[in-house]
Amino acid sequence: MVLSLTFALPTDYLRYAFESRFDNILYGSVLALALRMVKLDPILKAAERVPLMPIALAGLLLGLTFLEERSSATYHYVFGMALDSTIIAVALIQFVYLAALHGWTWLDHPALRFLGRISYSLYLYHFVVVATVSHYVPNLRLRWAYPLIYIGSVLVAYASYRLVEKPFLKLKKHFATGSHRRGSARGEETPTVAVAD
Repeated sequence: MVLSLTFALPTDYLRYAFESRFDNILYGSVLALALRMVKLDPILKAAERVPLMPIALAGLLLGLTFLEERSSATYHYVFGMALDSTIIAVALIQFVYLAALHGWTWLDHPALRFLGRISYSLYLYHFVVVATVSHYVPNLRLRWAYPLIYIGSVLVAYASYRLVEKPFLKLKKHFATGSHRRGSARGEETPTVAVAD
């Protein structure tokens, strides 16, 4: 971070370089461990007591996004990215919890479930779509570019989900089942992996 802020490295180096975004992987790991160890109760109970808290967090995140446009790179890279990631992690876990409660069933809507299913592919390929649109139609007005980017990203992500992710999930299931059979033959208990379609 010090190198990027002190020397003339590419502007978005900290945004995309693995070593600078490692904190996000740690947030996900800590959340997974906390969920497994049943340590998230205070966060979940807060969401139940104040049902608008995740909405407020999403609003705060939106406000911080606008602030990013008007603040220095130093603020964004030193504080902004870590703050955004923390808010996203807390809000996501609360939304997942609230989806099972009365009044929040809209979070389980098929359209949102579809976006959740393709979300990793969307994350992976959206920048390719942005770069493609910027390269081939550089003078396209934003009111046309944004819908094209959104629709293109969803289409590419869905294709990737169907052609890459889903076959590999089936392959994973096949190997997990094969591993279970081999373990059973030796009299060992091997946990199976549940794969959601």
